[in-house]
Order: sequence, then C-alpha cells, then structure tokens
Amino acid sequence: RFYRADYDGAEKDLTTAVERGRDNVDVYLLRGDARFNSADFAGAEADYSAAIKRGWDEASVYFYRGRARFETADHAGAEEDYSAAIERGRDDVEVYLRRGNARFNSTDFAGAEEDYAAAIERGRDDALVYSYRGRARAASGDHAGAVADYNAAIERGLDDGEVYYRRGIAQDKNSNPLGAEEDLTIAIERGLDSADTYLERGLVRYFNAGYDGAEADLTTAIERGDDRGNTYYFRALSRYFISDYAGAAADFTAAIERGADDADIRSYLGLVLRLQERWPAAAESYRHAVELDPSRHLDWIGLAASARMAGDDALWQESIEQARPLVDWDDHYNAACFSSVAGEIDHALDLLRQALQAQPELLDQTQNDPDLHWVREDPRFAQLIEEAGSG
Repeated sequence: RFYRADYDGAEKDLTTAVERGRDNVDVYLLRGDARFNSADFAGAEADYSAAIKRGWDEASVYFYRGRARFETADHAGAEEDYSAAIERGRDDVEVYLRRGNARFNSTDFAGAEEDYAAAIERGRDDALVYSYRGRARAASGDHAGAVADYNAAIERGLDDGEVYYRRGIAQDKNSNPLGAEEDLTIAIERGLDSADTYLERGLVRYFNAGYDGAEADLTTAIERGDDRGNTYYFRALSRYFISDYAGAAADFTAAIERGADDADIRSYLGLVLRLQERWPAAAESYRHAVELDPSRHLDWIGLAASARMAGDDALWQESIEQARPLVDWDDHYNAACFSSVAGEIDHALDLLRQALQAQPELLDQTQNDPDLHWVREDPRFAQLIEEAGSG
C-alpha cells in the first residue's frame, strides 16, 4: 500500500502490526513516512522518535524527524534535528536549505544566512536560495547584502511581486529611496497590490518629500483595509504638506481614535486646526499635548495663541506663564514667536531681526507663521522684512 501511495491504508496496516507486537525500528520508520505523506506530521514525529528510541541513530531519521517538526512549527526542534543529521554525515544542499528555513523561522537570521550560503557552496544556484538568503540578510540588518541576493534571484528568473517588494524594502533601508519606489511600483504591477505594498511605497514617497504620491498611496492602503493609527498619521502629515488642512485634521483625529495618541500628534492637530482658524478646537488639542508632555514650550505657545484668538484671556495668560520659563532665548525665531503671542511686540521684532540675520531662509516662513500674527500687524514688520530681503 505504501509503494502504491496509499498512505492512509499503509498507516492503518502498520498500526495493526505495532498492535500485534511488531516493535522494531523498521515499522516505526515506515509508519512515520506514511504519516508524513498523509500530512499527519505530529504522528510522523512520534514514530521517528520511537525509531530513535529503539536505537536508530543515523542521519536519515533525524532529517526525517526534522521535516516533521518543521511542519508542526517546532522550528527549534527541526533545527536541532537537522544539526544532528549534519553531525552524522549528511552534507548535501537539502539539509542546509531546510536547516536555514528552520533557523529563519526561529529568528536565528545569522545562522540561516550561513546555511543558505552553505547550500550555495554545495551547488544550489537557483533563484529560491538567493531569495531565502536575501530575507535572512534583510532580517539581520544587512540590507546591502539583501539587495545583492534579491538581484541574484531576479537574474535567475524570479519575477514575481514578492521579490520586488522585498528588494524595495531593502533598497529603502539601504538609503536608495528611488530604487525602493521603483521596486514597489513593479511589485504592484506584478499583482502584489496589497495594503502593505501601498503603505511601504507611501512611506518611501513621504520621506522623499513626494507628498502627493504619498497621500495617494496611503489612501489606497486604507481603502485596502489598513486601519492602523500610524497609517492615518502619515497620511495626515502628507495632507498637511500639500495644504489639505481639513483632510489632515480628520486624519490626525482618526489616528488618535486608533490609539496613536501622543504629544506630537496632538501638536500637529492643533496646528492644522489653527490654519483653519478653528481656535477653540486648536486650543483643546494643544491642551492635550501639554498634558501629555508639559515640557514642550512650543505647544504652550500654540495653546496661548489659540486661546488668544478664541478670546479666552485667562487661558492665554496662563499658557504664557507656563511657556515663559521653557523658552530657549538663544533660539531667536521661536523666542520671537513666543514674544509675539505674549503681546511683547518690541521684543518680538528685535528677536525676529536677529533670527533673519542668522537664517535668511526663514524669511518666507515669517509671512505665514500663525504665531507671528500679532507681529505682522505692526507696521514695523514690513520694514523689517524689506531690510531682510534686501540684505
């Protein structure tokens, strides 16, 4: 029955033989093989163990039990058995490839890389082994090595979306964002159009200042089921940079609702609400930010500015007093913002003049920074800007 591939029938007959007193190595080995081929991997492992217990100590039985353990997700046990097979003289491609897989799944990425390299040294030169070693190298932080292996896999004919996706991630971590974006685009073209692929390409585009493309990709990721707070957070930032302040506010709120709630997100939400002149809501967001981290003087300034615009003089004054001891007066630009919000216009103009002398690239920012609203109302501001521009 076994040799006719009737593995269920073979297993039944061999079990009957055991029940009737056959208790030697051969019956357990053969029943283990029958069970393995019937996908009863736990039963196969038990039979190979029985054979070992009865004195069978050759490489083959450890190799077979390693296969069964791997299939039951006992990757540490599988690695141990493959090592035992190697110690007993098994030295071919398959045992190193399988031990590499067991080590990878046990998060021994350096060991997995060594085993895949051993398989390559013993003549395995196809796309699969390079793809596996690329995964191991990426997981151990060797992103340049991972890119080289994925290149080798592609050169040997692997052309699916997964290999381009993995190479794209490695390219990004190897400081090649343009190559990463190109690979992730190819992955999508080859059918790997999952939320994760769009998320990764969106993040690559975001960190490479491609905010329109990032916003589109992160939207697609969300449409495909990515409902994590960080995905909404990065779409919010992308929308902020393309001046979609209402969309950014909605996304920061969605991120907070999904648990991504920290002082940074509350601060950004406060900013985009201010840019929409939603003063009470902005003040509320900044209030949450300073509750989460009272040391952030810029958020106290944002709270003070929002309260002042909302007509809440008590909150304005309270926030100014909280911010004052935290201000870095050597940071002339942000100190000018504080003085503007505090109503100390003469001091604000003086600080702003010093800031523009040291950093003339801030000139455009002064035109729109909401903290400088009160300075811009002073006729001396225009003269200061003219002087800075001519300088």
